[in-house]
Amino acid sequence: MSGDAKYFQTTKKGEIRELQDDLNSVNKDKIKEAVKKVIAAMTVGKDVSMLFSDVIKSMGTDNIELKKLVYLYIINYARSQPEKAILVVNMFQKDATNHPNPLVRALAIRTMGCIRVDRITEYLCDPLNIALKDQDPYVRKTAAICVAKLYDINNELVEERGFIDSLREMLSDVNPMVVANAVAALTEICEASGIDYFKIDNNTLSKLLTALNECTEWGRVFILDALSKFAAKGNQARDICDRVVPQLAHANSAVVMAAVKVVVKFLDILPKSEDVEKYCKKLAPPLVTLLSSPPEIQYVALRNIDLIVQKYPRILQNDIRIFFVKFNDAVYVKMQKLQILIKLTTRKNIDQVLMEFKEYAQEVDIDFVRRAVRAIGRVAIKLDVAAEKCVQVLSDLVKTRVNYVVQESVIVIKDIFRRYPRKYEKIIVTLCDNLDSLNEPEAKASMIWIIGEYAERIVDAGERLEHFIDSFQEEGSMVQLQLLTATVKLFLKKPDKSKGLVQKVLNLATESSDNPDLRDRGYVYWRLLSTDPTAARKVVLAERPVISSETFSLPQDYLTTLLDNLSSLASVYHRPPEEFVRGSRKVVFMPYEEQNESEEESGDSDESDSEEEESESEESDEDNKKKKKKGKKGAKASKKDNKKAAKLPSPEPQQVTPQQPVQAQPVQAEPVVDLLGFMGASNPSPPQQTQTAGGGGGGLDDLFGSFGADPVPQKPAYNGPPLNLVFDASKGQGLEMSVGFQRMNNVPTMVVQCANKSGDTISRIDIKFNKNYLGIQPSQTLPLAGNIGPGQTQVVNLGLQLSQEPTPKNPLDLTVQMAARSIRSGGGKPPVSMFAVQIPAEIFLDNNHAQALTERNAFLAQWRAIPSSDDQSQTVKQCKNNDVDLVKGIFSRNGCSFVADRTIQGKGVSLYFASTLRNVPVLLEVSVANNGACRVVVKSTNSYLSNVTCQTAIKLVNE
Repeated sequence: MSGDAKYFQTTKKGEIRELQDDLNSVNKDKIKEAVKKVIAAMTVGKDVSMLFSDVIKSMGTDNIELKKLVYLYIINYARSQPEKAILVVNMFQKDATNHPNPLVRALAIRTMGCIRVDRITEYLCDPLNIALKDQDPYVRKTAAICVAKLYDINNELVEERGFIDSLREMLSDVNPMVVANAVAALTEICEASGIDYFKIDNNTLSKLLTALNECTEWGRVFILDALSKFAAKGNQARDICDRVVPQLAHANSAVVMAAVKVVVKFLDILPKSEDVEKYCKKLAPPLVTLLSSPPEIQYVALRNIDLIVQKYPRILQNDIRIFFVKFNDAVYVKMQKLQILIKLTTRKNIDQVLMEFKEYAQEVDIDFVRRAVRAIGRVAIKLDVAAEKCVQVLSDLVKTRVNYVVQESVIVIKDIFRRYPRKYEKIIVTLCDNLDSLNEPEAKASMIWIIGEYAERIVDAGERLEHFIDSFQEEGSMVQLQLLTATVKLFLKKPDKSKGLVQKVLNLATESSDNPDLRDRGYVYWRLLSTDPTAARKVVLAERPVISSETFSLPQDYLTTLLDNLSSLASVYHRPPEEFVRGSRKVVFMPYEEQNESEEESGDSDESDSEEEESESEESDEDNKKKKKKGKKGAKASKKDNKKAAKLPSPEPQQVTPQQPVQAQPVQAEPVVDLLGFMGASNPSPPQQTQTAGGGGGGLDDLFGSFGADPVPQKPAYNGPPLNLVFDASKGQGLEMSVGFQRMNNVPTMVVQCANKSGDTISRIDIKFNKNYLGIQPSQTLPLAGNIGPGQTQVVNLGLQLSQEPTPKNPLDLTVQMAARSIRSGGGKPPVSMFAVQIPAEIFLDNNHAQALTERNAFLAQWRAIPSSDDQSQTVKQCKNNDVDLVKGIFSRNGCSFVADRTIQGKGVSLYFASTLRNVPVLLEVSVANNGACRVVVKSTNSYLSNVTCQTAIKLVNE
């Protein structure tokens, strides 16, 4: 044996003892050899964890090779030996911060990031903070990746210590590899959390594009992937494309595909059609070049091209010859080329492509021949001018009497008949002459369909069907169902000649078959024919929808999702990432500076509108003019304050009591808050105080023409849930809105009161929700009972649904950001008001789906099946509601079914409830002690929903 292979030889008895002695030797070479043997044993799956204490003694060595081996050993066994792993923390910290060799510093940081032990993670923060600012770029780039690893272990710790801000600062690093790793780490964190932490402004974007030309291949892939998630606008998209296009000529195929992804993403955003044409032409050469790569890379490129040409066929329409199949192509490459050829076929190249397909249909590979025949049919369906030529080619193929060619041709011709009814019927004679060649279910079913559909044109249609009826009971369900329908069609078209035949088939279907679908269809046909033959004719012989090429294409929204994920596994599988990747979330990087600019522009336009309306006011009193000027200054100052406040941490939402409705304080979130996409909508800002009736002239009262007007009469008493004002007329530009929440008729409902204090009629109000703690979304637009005229108020009920994935927050935050847009008779840009309000979780507790658990034994079995380690519990020392019947009534009214109670002598009573949240069962134990204390325990298979339910239950017992 030579080299390190000797360490993997079969070990002998007592070797662990020998290794232990060698590890404690004073001879450095002996120690190094012993550690290599330990790593070799660990690699082949042997347990050498008992040597942990002996191996870590070598951590202080100056030999980098030995240090790497020791670090590798620690990574592998730190989780099983956490107590001993703590012993090496000091050495890690020294290596990470004080070692003169940057390779060792980076190695220590990388190793600590790989040790997924909470107790060690706490000690990683200080060295990591130092490493992020290290003078050596190698250490900085290693530390950037370590932040992403730490986020995966403990996301709260990363946010608390400001590591995400450090990563954003590293985007401006002078070293391109540091920038690339910071981009990779931030992208991974954003995808894991679903939050845009990038905050890309023009300066950051410029530095990313500069680093793109200087870093390695993988660094370029990371940066290009981040750019593809950036929501660029018009000219910005064009500038990005200009800087990305040179990457299309890169030697690395991953870089080329990542660059293609960026350009394809921005094609729809480019402002000028000539720009689109220019970049489409630049995309063709690199994609063609990729098809000269090894077959594995070819296949990946072809799968991506398949998606691209579905939306932009013109990119490769002039290069169709490159997709012609070569004799030495791998089978999977041949199949994929066929699919692309179908999509690129046009009237100009149909003759050329059809000739190729006919040659492919005479190959020796049976699967490839079948695909080629189907391709001919797809082209016929796609191009009506080519249909006759395709049918002629298929007719020639059928005449070859090659079994699998004939069967595939029959299947394809059935589709052609559906696309072009009552055309190309001359081929039916050729098909009928080859009935004996059919032995596959799909081919038989297709032929039977053709006979039934054209029974009036086929003289011996009954005899042809009898050929299949003789083996009715041996056929599969597909053939049986088709045979039943075709026989009924024959009877309706030729009742005199097929009465006995249809009776025979109906008897076989209803009496001799065990297939419920076949039996039910037979009974339906029998009753239709016996009661109303006219109705039977309308049902069975009804016109079917004509199929088209779109039938075989991906839905547009599905295709858009896949195009957003080009150059990834999603584009190879042709499946969205969420179908095969757990925990991945779609995130869009919004332009940070542009959003702020849009807010300022929105604010300026509001001011100018106010000034115009004031100039039209009929007031001429000098005092009022002064008050207006003062009001304008105050408004401008207020807007400046709000813009400053947007940079500060979000204020906690005010707790609202039912007796005193107050304004829900908006929560400033990340820059991505354009919920409705209403071009330039401003971020939520704290609402201004509502002016009282006698609060001075000018201002909003004058603008809306209500100065000096009679007070609006009081509405009848409201008997729904407490309504809280979320924005007043000044913020809503004449619309004032209050909301409350309740569960009505088993549906979570948002009660919305809309008061129109503007001079326009409001015809529609749209409400959108941002991502939130339970995935809550409105089920529809606000269902107004007609228009809301000036001075009118409406109260409407808006159903809520849990249609999105929750965005967990710790600690739990019930606040949901919302945006309301009102469509008005005055025209112009619809005003958008953004606000935030807390939605109580109890309205989503549903006991209708928990009925199976209300039986005591079922509840107990489910309770025991969930381990105690997953419990969520909380105790209140002094509970407001400590009456057992009262507590039982509170939970029963809030979607929880009472299951049982248990009295503990001298201590108190435990009540058990069952419910569901997001269709996940949640089990509750509410214990009310005699001393007034209360304890809630919640069990569920989903720990996050358990926590939500536990917090909700504590709130209910304290209301």
